[in-house]
Amino acid sequence: METWQGAVLLQDEIEYYASLDPPLIENFDKDGLKPASYYLRLGSECRVGGKEHNLSEENPRLVIKPHDIAVVSTYEKVNIPGFLIGRWNQRVTSAYEGIVWVGGPQVDPGYSGRLYCPLYNLSNREVELRFKDRLFMIDFVKTTFFIEGKSSLWKRPQGKTDRLASHDTHNLESAIYEDFDKMNAEVTDMRNEIRRFQQVILPVLAIIIAAVTIMASLGAFGKFEDVDCLSWVSIGVSGVAAVMASLALILSLIRRKKK
Repeated sequence: METWQGAVLLQDEIEYYASLDPPLIENFDKDGLKPASYYLRLGSECRVGGKEHNLSEENPRLVIKPHDIAVVSTYEKVNIPGFLIGRWNQRVTSAYEGIVWVGGPQVDPGYSGRLYCPLYNLSNREVELRFKDRLFMIDFVKTTFFIEGKSSLWKRPQGKTDRLASHDTHNLESAIYEDFDKMNAEVTDMRNEIRRFQQVILPVLAIIIAAVTIMASLGAFGKFEDVDCLSWVSIGVSGVAAVMASLALILSLIRRKKK
């Protein structure tokens, strides 16, 4: 007990504990080892916008839209013994792509299973992640001396299983993303209303302008026989415009009634 010292496990000890039964890290990949940590990979279980999205070698792409959320799992499972804790977090490389990790950084002694967390895309563009991408890192720290029967192992809360659904119980979705959808719908409705208004008001204005033009042209002369050729052309064009505008108005009103 007197010689026990808390310390971060170096790569040789991580690899050693990963070879035991049960292993510290299941699906262990030696290429993921760092001097004092291990890179965890993106697993198959994901939810985007509250909907299931399972990744695989055949379907490796996970696209997170701007301001949207994905709840993801790790590919590796961890089995934390009673004398260790794990500390995991997002790698900095993905943070610079606009991805923000929100999770419980400490993995307590006795925990066994995959790790789960939400990923937020706070950037203004889509971010693509792929199955088995090395997104996270974890290191392991020795606790104070563990005494069997006196030191308490952490126990999984009632109802928790090694499945994403038992962790993401609220079907987490982005409120910002939903607001964007509502805003887009409102803008679309407004545009449609403007188009319908234009379909009615423009023909009416054309009819009024044509009528005023005809009356002004005729009023400038005392008698019909005094109207010159150019004025008759102007009156004729205005009359045709009035007829066409009237037809456009009638067709627009018919379409609105059908809808």
